[in-house]
Amino acid sequence: MFELPNYVQVPHEIFGRMPELSGQELKVLMAICRKTLGYHKLTEAISYSQIAEITKISRPHVVPAIKKLLTLDMIDVEHRKGKTNYYTLKCGCKLICTDSVQTDQEGVTNKGTEVLPIRDIQKKEDKESIDTSVSRGVPDPELKPLVRYFYDKHEEVRGSPPTPAWPRDMAIMKRLRVAGEYEPGAIRQCIDAFFAYPGRLKTGVRDFSNSIDNIYCYLQDKATGKIKWQNK
Repeated sequence: MFELPNYVQVPHEIFGRMPELSGQELKVLMAICRKTLGYHKLTEAISYSQIAEITKISRPHVVPAIKKLLTLDMIDVEHRKGKTNYYTLKCGCKLICTDSVQTDQEGVTNKGTEVLPIRDIQKKEDKESIDTSVSRGVPDPELKPLVRYFYDKHEEVRGSPPTPAWPRDMAIMKRLRVAGEYEPGAIRQCIDAFFAYPGRLKTGVRDFSNSIDNIYCYLQDKATGKIKWQNK
């Protein structure tokens, strides 16, 4: 006779959308399910290291998987300055609004067995939105210096600056900071590596954004001695 196991309820929609996901992306999504639905929550603070430990996926490869899940609108990520990011499972989940609520220390609002991310309750009650480093209407002071660094590196390597497109390029850098969760120092290192390849034909900010995940993983592997840098 088998004992009844502990279990996590996984929404049916996730199984229906499995063909859209790679193995690593599915593992990351299951880790988020474990940390949220497994504790009867929709929103939970989860670090990269926790996801890497659960999935046995190296941290540099966790970031692209999260970015893909965001693109597919299966999760939501809330950035809090100086704190662990909060993840909300969206795939197959519906938020329940209640009139009487209480907030716990983890930033999650509960009433009985109903669980809601706190930002939705605050919106319902017309409260002040949560202060985060990437909140709507709060400019990121790192965006302009990052675009300027890219332009300067382009001029240094190519001999001429790119055609300036500040609004577009700052929007692209913002996506890297928000969806990709890249720190400014990591973006600068990836920019250096991007221009270190002499045979590169397309050198715009958009081309860089399409390559940054691979560049970041490459640099991580290079730092750990798995591969050696080659200029060809």
